[in-house]
Amino acid sequence: MVSASSIDAAAQGAAAYRTAGVVVTGSPSSRPEPPARRPRRLWRRDRRTSRPAAALMPPYWAWVTFAAALNYSVRQLNR
Repeated sequence: MVSASSIDAAAQGAAAYRTAGVVVTGSPSSRPEPPARRPRRLWRRDRRTSRPAAALMPPYWAWVTFAAALNYSVRQLNR
């Protein structure tokens, strides 16, 4: 003979299968939590910027700014 608890469990399992496609056993509080993910870092914090690279950045940006201004002025003159 089949017990009432096994029928209830089968009905709950069938309902879960019909609704979500997955049979979940146990209550939500009895299931273990998935492990927490570490957030992805977009850059490395342990790498320092080299001094030569830092020293070369201001002349680079000055040159790029000058080139952009020159390009803009030539385009304006060619209108």
